[in-house]
Amino acid sequence: MTVVVQADDDTARRLEANLYKLVDVAHVEDLTRAPAVLRELALVKVRAEPARRSELLQLCSAFRARVIDVAPASIIVEATGAQDKLDGLIEVLRPFGVLEMVRTGAVAMARSTQPTPFPEATEVATP
Repeated sequence: MTVVVQADDDTARRLEANLYKLVDVAHVEDLTRAPAVLRELALVKVRAEPARRSELLQLCSAFRARVIDVAPASIIVEATGAQDKLDGLIEVLRPFGVLEMVRTGAVAMARSTQPTPFPEATEVATP
């Protein structure tokens, strides 16, 4: 689970402490000041009239979005990237008619050559 919050240091520490109180939490990593990769995923179903389909495909290409499903009257577009990029894509798709949309919210992973150390199952305290 990735939790992204806008908070001061004290609030972030309290949130982290409360996350550890959850039974299934084995590890919490604060990436606030660490180099990290942050991305979101969006799936957008867009009305795609045959006369405007090529224009729609060009816009998707400009945003490096992939068409993952094509139906007679719509397409489903998959896009990943920063929140601003996805917001921009959605704005240019709105005039075509956004029929449905899902977004993951932010997911993150620390940048490093070493994997993030997670405790072994035997190290995790049980309630």
